[in-house]
Order: sequence, then C-alpha cells, then structure tokens
Amino acid sequence: MLYAICRQVLSSTFPIHPVLPPLLEVYTQSILVPTTSTVGGSKVVLELTNEPLSDEEVLAVYKTFQTKSLANQLLVLYYVLLYEDNRLANIRNLLLSGRKIKTYSGKLFSQIPVKYLLQEAQKHQNQCGGVQLTLKAIDVPDLCWIVLTLTSNVFWKDCFHLY
Repeated sequence: MLYAICRQVLSSTFPIHPVLPPLLEVYTQSILVPTTSTVGGSKVVLELTNEPLSDEEVLAVYKTFQTKSLANQLLVLYYVLLYEDNRLANIRNLLLSGRKIKTYSGKLFSQIPVKYLLQEAQKHQNQCGGVQLTLKAIDVPDLCWIVLTLTSNVFWKDCFHLY
C-alpha cells in the first residue's frame, strides 16, 4: 500500500475523516486498473499499478480488539471488500490482460471479525466518516451469512447496498 495511505489508515481513530473512504476507493482502482495516458493524441495504457495489501498486512490490523483501533480495522475491512468488488467488476479485462491479480480468500475473511466490526460500526455510525461497507452476496459468497443476519435491521438496509 502506498506509504501515505497506509499511514493514514493505520493511524485512524474515530471520527473517521470523510476523505478516507473515497481515497481507499481510488487506491483499490489504482491496484487493478492500469493507468492510461494520452501521448501524441492517442491513449496509451501504462502498466503502472499499485500493490495490494498482503494477507499478513490485512490480518496484522486485527491482532488487537481495542476501541482505539476500531476505525483502522473498519477501514481495512472496507478496503478488502472494495478490492474484491472492483476485482470482480473488472474480471474480464483482468483476465484478458494476463496480469496476475491478488485474490483475498475465504480463509482470510474467516479470520477477520466481520460481524463484530459491523456491530461496532452500527454503534459508532455517526463517526464512520461515510464508510458504507458495500456487501454484494453474489460477489463475496463467503459473507452471505452477514446479509442474512442483517437484512432485518433498518440501519443495515440503509448502509448496505444489498443486491
């Protein structure tokens, strides 16, 4: 992860700055979609992309369950879900490009305290800086059970885009 973005995410506390979620969205796109540039009137695809977080980097954020680290844990969960959503949305182009793309496994998701983080996000919803975790059961099949347990809750119907 770019050092500046990583430092911002890892040092985040409540309230989460409203610029961080859009920054993570742009960052995840920059990992998966190569940069294009106009040279001499024609578009040229540059193979300049950022590196995704490793599984170890993701899991390191979840080693402690302290309220002071909750904001960065939510942001890393947001990053992983955004990354997977963008990866799946761009899968055709990624396959055609032949690039090796990181995939976050169900095993990784099983080690993240997702349900706990979502419950805590609900408690601190006014301090989450617009972090609206986008869950698509079809895109993240390992998290289907979350959709089933949260669909009756009015907060989550507003916060999640359930398709």
